[in-house]
Amino acid sequence: MIQNGNRTKNFRKILTIVKEILTYFSESDEKTWFAKYQTLWFQKLDELASLIFSDKELRDYLSKDDLRDRIYNITLYLNKNVNEITDDDLEKYLDELLKARKNYDFFFPAMELFDFPDGYKLGLCELHSFSKLPPEAQARISSDWEHMYEREKATYYVQSLEKYQEQKKKGTYFCVTVRALGHNKAIEAATGHANQALNILKCFYLLEHIPKLTACYFLANDKYGGAVEEERFKWGWYSHRINSEIEEYLQTINGFVRNQTDDEIARRCLSAIDTYGLMQSETPLELRFLLSVIGTECLLLGREDKDFLGWKLREKVAILFGDSAVWFREFLNKKTPTQDECNENRVAAKADLAKRITDLYEKRSALVHRYDEEKKLTEDDFRLASMIMRFSMQKLLRLYVKAGIRRVSKVSTVDPQSLDGFIESIKYSVPLDW
Repeated sequence: MIQNGNRTKNFRKILTIVKEILTYFSESDEKTWFAKYQTLWFQKLDELASLIFSDKELRDYLSKDDLRDRIYNITLYLNKNVNEITDDDLEKYLDELLKARKNYDFFFPAMELFDFPDGYKLGLCELHSFSKLPPEAQARISSDWEHMYEREKATYYVQSLEKYQEQKKKGTYFCVTVRALGHNKAIEAATGHANQALNILKCFYLLEHIPKLTACYFLANDKYGGAVEEERFKWGWYSHRINSEIEEYLQTINGFVRNQTDDEIARRCLSAIDTYGLMQSETPLELRFLLSVIGTECLLLGREDKDFLGWKLREKVAILFGDSAVWFREFLNKKTPTQDECNENRVAAKADLAKRITDLYEKRSALVHRYDEEKKLTEDDFRLASMIMRFSMQKLLRLYVKAGIRRVSKVSTVDPQSLDGFIESIKYSVPLDW
């Protein structure tokens, strides 16, 4: 048995409450449970959860749903009648519940994503095709296909079960391993990691309409653990093509996630990605626009900018992004402008971008505060706001790697690690060579 020194400090109080709950189970039947004991059960469950989750480590590895399941169904887990459960049984059971962490291997199917290199990394996830999954996972996942065929055959444009199974094997799986004390907490953590990985892909490869990942299969300690079902709608098909420049940004983002980088720029970038990832195909235009602007603010605005948000955002975006190749193509309306054309139009391009940011921010304010119903949003407004957010992040990541930028606001008069200090050193007529 685990010794007291290794238990949570509230173990004895936890044990006492669980014993009280067991008396409710032993004294009740189907008639008296709802009338007399159900309210007491929920009260004691809340009290138990409060004690257990006062330990931060337990909060990180156990959920209230796990706790409710393991206590309410204790007779099933112990394979004993409630009156047969001894104090020693109960202590061992709680020790196992609160200490025995398991490895959970999760596999999230993304049926519309193809052609990723095997082992492709996004955040904490690795992407694999069906054939690269563990045999236990392959067997469990494919066992559902015969039942799913009739429902999904139109989605896959197939007319036979054999062809359907061939198509299913081509899809991509977001794979991640988490440690937890219960499967509900494991599902919560793994789903968060999987959708963070998906959001990174959405942000850098412009796949705004991919629905979030919910359905999954998981193994617990290398044995089949369970599944979360979801009917995923088809938004389209995406065959991945590597972009070497974007992959450099992804490597930096993956480093933030895997190394748990805790500097300001890392936190801002991951927060902006999460914000951008809230967009779904059904998200209204106004909300998509706001999320894009909020993402840009999250990346670029610091504590010194709070009184002049629109002006500061306009200045920073114009300086960081106004002389980029993509903005010259937009401003000059030419696919491949010459170097001379870029040099001649550098100031004008930045000034035009600054004006457009002013217009966007005014629309943002009008939308939030509802003071000007005449400022109608268009898809072009969203497209520009989305582009600004994504390319601002790319510029910030490049400065992070090449110029050592680690924060937005200055902490001293001269602060070479701050974005604001860096921007002060750049003039409108000088190219930003990063």
